[in-house]
Amino acid sequence: MKSSLQSTAFILMAALFISGCNNDQSGSEKISNKTYPSVAAALKAVEAIEDTDNRKTTTEQLWEAIKDTAVIPYTTADTAIFLYKGSATSVSWNGDFNSWGNDKSFSNTGKNIDSTDLWYLIKTFPEDARLDYKVTINNSQWILDPNNPHQQWSGFGPNSELRMPAWNEESVGYHNENVAEGVVDSFTIESSILNYKVAYKVYKPAGYENFNDLPVLYVTDGQEYGDEKLGNIFTITNNLIAENKIDPIIMVLIDPRNPDNIGQNRRMEEYTLNASFLNFVAEELITEIDASYKSNTEQRAILGTSLGGLNASYFGAERPDLFPIVAAQSPAYWYKTEIYNKVENADLGNQRIFISAGTFNDGLDNARKMRQTYENKQLAPNFLIVNEGHSWGAWTQQLDNILIQFFGKS
Repeated sequence: MKSSLQSTAFILMAALFISGCNNDQSGSEKISNKTYPSVAAALKAVEAIEDTDNRKTTTEQLWEAIKDTAVIPYTTADTAIFLYKGSATSVSWNGDFNSWGNDKSFSNTGKNIDSTDLWYLIKTFPEDARLDYKVTINNSQWILDPNNPHQQWSGFGPNSELRMPAWNEESVGYHNENVAEGVVDSFTIESSILNYKVAYKVYKPAGYENFNDLPVLYVTDGQEYGDEKLGNIFTITNNLIAENKIDPIIMVLIDPRNPDNIGQNRRMEEYTLNASFLNFVAEELITEIDASYKSNTEQRAILGTSLGGLNASYFGAERPDLFPIVAAQSPAYWYKTEIYNKVENADLGNQRIFISAGTFNDGLDNARKMRQTYENKQLAPNFLIVNEGHSWGAWTQQLDNILIQFFGKS
């Protein structure tokens, strides 16, 4: 009798759960924030059912209701409910929120509803957070969340994506067939300074032949910034130019991989305060670009992420005459802390600076220290903090901010 009453209570809660559904603008259904207590209560109620068969049946009903009416993970306000259904001895979730398993203070182990294959984890995050993650089965198998349609690619492949309710996706990254596209050409240069070949791409804006004295943005990890699944910088730039939000620019995307063996990535050497790499860019690559393109030598910028962000600040400190504009996304200042002294002791003039960092295991304290270092020199960097991790999902969303800051229409 008791289990029957519990089951009835659950079904009533599930009905509430379903009735609160509404449609988002994309047409996919999700649950109204007001129904969250019913979702959490339904999970607790089904756990409390004593009769095994009844518990199994109502668990299936709950799962089908959630799948049919919600985006998984289910989110409302500052709460996310991760869910996984499948045979396992343990299920956990690893991602930006626990430094991909390295932050042991974050409790990431799912709870199993007894005698069923449904697992769940309830966590609290900022309402505008966006985080990459994977489901971990039996502490060994890391998989994409099979019930989450949202994915974010990294340099190592796709991850599932948690989108909290107040997070908004920038629309500027979507391809528009009505927007004129720039031209991208691929080159290699034989460097006598580095003693090896370097691959790079050059982006010219649509209508290039009609322009003169164009700003030039140099970009490290160019193969990733140029990838539509990662940085997507070509589409973003095309759209911003077409929308008259920025002036036309040239971009030079430098690839750290060996052109003859792309499995050999040299970024760990090139982007870590490497004077030879700086000299290559300053003396060989810039010389080639300025001789071949209609570039404005007074409006040159350097952009990079992670170690590339460290490199951007290094280039700006060592050669402020060449790089009066510096953009560092999630910079890995912790890797070479001498960068602070280099910036502190440099004559940066009126250098313009952008720095971003996420609140989830993304070097925020180090970025704040660098902001203070610049401010001590009477400079005012644009400092952006986002409730995200070390991810292309964060970086690509910031590119319009960066491009408009430095190349926006006056």
